[in-house]
Amino acid sequence: MAQQPQPPPQQQPPQQQPLLPNFNRMNQAFQTITQELSYLQNIPNANVIQALQTGQQNIQQTLNVIQQNMTTMQQNMQNMQNMTAMQQTMQMTLATIQQNIQIVDTRSYYRSVNSRITGENEAIIALPNFQNAYPNPFPINVRNLRGLTGQNLDNLLVFYSLQVTGGLDARQKRLAKYLGIKLL
Repeated sequence: MAQQPQPPPQQQPPQQQPLLPNFNRMNQAFQTITQELSYLQNIPNANVIQALQTGQQNIQQTLNVIQQNMTTMQQNMQNMQNMTAMQQTMQMTLATIQQNIQIVDTRSYYRSVNSRITGENEAIIALPNFQNAYPNPFPINVRNLRGLTGQNLDNLLVFYSLQVTGGLDARQKRLAKYLGIKLL
């Protein structure tokens, strides 16, 4: 007859020993922790404060450069405003000079016309003064110029910034010469 299989032998549970602390392993773990704690200062996050301070210093330096550039720009703007004011002053001065040249040209031309007067009844052209004003009243011809006396003659001399000294004849000749009249 065939044999029936036999059940496997039953194993006995191992005997449990009481759990005791392993001091060697604990000592090794403590040494490892101590060593690892000393490495914490090398962690990049631990240097965040220093990095922030460095970043703050860099930002401050950049702000200082920006402030210096702003100051320079303000000075340049002030210089440009001063130059603009100078240019405007120069333009006004140039306009005044051009006006004075035009007055001098006009006066020279009128003197030239007056120098061609050959008769007592020919018209005299009045010259403008340095403010480009014309005298009123003004003698219309040589005969009227010869007839000027006293205050009217002196007023014309003052108008043209000429001396008011001397006798009547000398003052009339001074005015006639200034106007370009040779006939007197």
